[in-house]
Amino acid sequence: MKSRYPGANSFQEDDSPLFFGRDKDIRTLSSRILSNTITVLHSKSGLGKTSLLQAGVLPRITKQKDFLIIKIRLGAADSSGSLPPLQTLQQAIPKESTWADEMLDDSLWSSIKKLELMGKHKIIVVIDQFEELFSYQEQDIIHFKNGIAEMISENIPIRLQEPINAALDADEENEDENEDLELLFMPADIKIVFAIRSDKFSLLGRIADKIPTLLRNQYELQALDKKGAKDAILKPANAEGDFYSAPFVYTEDAVSKILKYLTDSDTQPIESTQLQILCDKIEKLQLKEVKVEDIPDFEDIFSDFYYDTLELIEESERLAVKRFVENELVKKGQRISLDRNVCEEFVTDKHLSILVNAHLVREERNNLGGTNYELAHDTLLSPIIKSKEIQKAEDDRRAQAQKLKEAEALAEKERAELAKAQKQVRTVRRALIFAVVMLVLAFAGLGYALIKEKEARLANKDAKEQRDFAKSKEKEALEALAKFQEEQAAKEKFTFDALKKRASTIIDAGGCPDDLLREMKEITENHPEKKQLEKETYELKTRSKCP
Repeated sequence: MKSRYPGANSFQEDDSPLFFGRDKDIRTLSSRILSNTITVLHSKSGLGKTSLLQAGVLPRITKQKDFLIIKIRLGAADSSGSLPPLQTLQQAIPKESTWADEMLDDSLWSSIKKLELMGKHKIIVVIDQFEELFSYQEQDIIHFKNGIAEMISENIPIRLQEPINAALDADEENEDENEDLELLFMPADIKIVFAIRSDKFSLLGRIADKIPTLLRNQYELQALDKKGAKDAILKPANAEGDFYSAPFVYTEDAVSKILKYLTDSDTQPIESTQLQILCDKIEKLQLKEVKVEDIPDFEDIFSDFYYDTLELIEESERLAVKRFVENELVKKGQRISLDRNVCEEFVTDKHLSILVNAHLVREERNNLGGTNYELAHDTLLSPIIKSKEIQKAEDDRRAQAQKLKEAEALAEKERAELAKAQKQVRTVRRALIFAVVMLVLAFAGLGYALIKEKEARLANKDAKEQRDFAKSKEKEALEALAKFQEEQAAKEKFTFDALKKRASTIIDAGGCPDDLLREMKEITENHPEKKQLEKETYELKTRSKCP
């Protein structure tokens, strides 16, 4: 059973009956694609380019005409096992054997012509997340743009003209083969769609010199308008089928509240991904009618989505999975695609499946027949980065606690050294007293006593210097300890507030954040503001339904 709303994932082709709100975009973009060799679809991340193509445009085109659709992603250059982009595209094109194989080669142009000779005359190539091309070396980009330029050219590649003309001259009497050969002299009936983020659109200038028509036909996908957003909310809820929930409805007030949030009171465009995650969360309530009071708190909705997903992992493994998501799938503020073999160094197949089924992570076949994993969407980056910062604060707290332990051990060692120096001083004093007594008892031993006294004074001076050194070290250690404790208290308060916020969210959702309350209690025990923190912890405990 599946959800009516894909959450953070894109709509797939079989989700077409649930894809609403983009009728005009579907009609216009379909027409643009069919009327031009190259179409560039661009928009801000989160507005649904992939969904529009997969669940809207391509199903409409294939219903109208018999097209062979080739959908690919080039993959980022730092993805495990990634191939050069031109090779990725070549491998995606179905391989056909024809009588003309000997005069053709393995180029994109030849691959398309082989398909035409086999009767497949209408081809659409869709390259999603095309900005990935520009993560490759310049030489790879050059090879790719040259291959595309040759594929859509009206002329036969120079290297193939001689063998093709020779075959045509040698077989003039075979009319059937001559008619097929004529296909080689005609421009291919191929359409190419590049989908790219608007903030990366300027990168297309790097390949436009070889593909002059690249920038002539571009379509910018705008955010959903309110009518489209309303359709996207309401119509999937009424759809019949084998879904996670039975058909349900929204009250007008509930829809208005959702739209007000999505537009930030009419000041922001509607992001499709936000809408889908919100509606997916509402669907899971399994209500027959969604009213205003039923709608979850909008604040930190993506943080809730992230933490809700982590709650699906057993507690003993949760931190490892959390670190995998925050440290491996996100690098330098960007989401990273990782091969399954790389992922399994950090998490199990079971955990990967949980993350995929929850729509936090998506899996895709890579160029080598394996599987790659990445965050489902860029909109998840912000809460994950924020969570990583909180985790870092907690790690720093533990590290500082270890440093405190080491500082206390050092202070104890220095105190022991001071005690040893004081013992040496007492010993010297006893020796000095003994020397005085000896002076009184035997004047004859004066010379010997004076020597001993001198030795004692030197020893006393040395002991004093050791004592002063030990005291200065103890003072430095105590000052460092005081500063550390002050900084530690501030960091623990920051961590406490973060835990409190997460616990409050879980309590409001009717859950029991018992593990979070325990962590808050641990922080409270030795904190300078212990009474206040105990009060806040007690208030949360009172509000919760924990046993």
